[in-house]
Amino acid sequence: MTCKSTIFLVFVLSWSAIFAQTRLNGGYDEEIHKFILADTGILIGNFSNGRAAFYLKSEVLPDYKKNCVGFIDTTGKIVVKPVYMNCSDFSGGFALVQDTANGQGLIDRSGKIIIPLDQHQYIQLCENGLLVIEKEYWVRAVSSWQYNISIVNNKGETIIPFGIYSGYATPPPPKFMLEGDDVGHREFRWNRLSFNVSVFFKDYIGVKKGQQWAVINSKGKEIIPPKFDWIGIFNKGMAPVKIDAKYGVIDTAGNLVIPPLYENTALTPGNFVIVTNKKNRGYFQLPISY
Repeated sequence: MTCKSTIFLVFVLSWSAIFAQTRLNGGYDEEIHKFILADTGILIGNFSNGRAAFYLKSEVLPDYKKNCVGFIDTTGKIVVKPVYMNCSDFSGGFALVQDTANGQGLIDRSGKIIIPLDQHQYIQLCENGLLVIEKEYWVRAVSSWQYNISIVNNKGETIIPFGIYSGYATPPPPKFMLEGDDVGHREFRWNRLSFNVSVFFKDYIGVKKGQQWAVINSKGKEIIPPKFDWIGIFNKGMAPVKIDAKYGVIDTAGNLVIPPLYENTALTPGNFVIVTNKKNRGYFQLPISY
């Protein structure tokens, strides 16, 4: 038997052993919140919500990322078998997972799939616990990717179905972060999916419908019809809007608190809005509408 064949066989046997066992050998260190393993072929991430990702590494097979990431609890019990290529930490009892086709889905703490994996979707967590699913699709007529969004609750139940809105007021798409084990395992490095709150949607959010923007509430009801060129993130019941290339501010009833007369507007964490016009800057104090 050749050396490569021997290495491959050892890897397959080790891999089969991981699938067969129900617990990783080691112990949980409460002081540093780490599960310490003697097996250098398995890497353990940080604990979050009582779960830690473990990663079966291989330097032999070219498809080593296939079926390599799972989760354990603080006793070392394997609660999610290593059938994923990548994952996030748990947040609010849920974690993102990714398969070898780059499909992204959502699981709960037991490993149950809440949102099925799909290679054309991205899942983000809202402030209010809802989830936004952004899905891309190819439009041959215009030779470009287009987008639809859906909003679901933490049971996977649909609040807003696909096909109604194509965008929403939010920071950039899901980010990736470099995770590292800070207790001496320098080889533990992988680009983890990030699943922190990234959609600023508590009570209201601006959504794109056709070429205009509307506003929905946390129940999925459209409370302001599509009549704006753009809507920013709501802050204390106010949001910046764009109408005919000028910016102003609306409240949750759609009333213009500040008329669209400015080149730019920015809401501050307090009850103020900064407006700019021809490099001049001014400030308005906003009423509280929440």
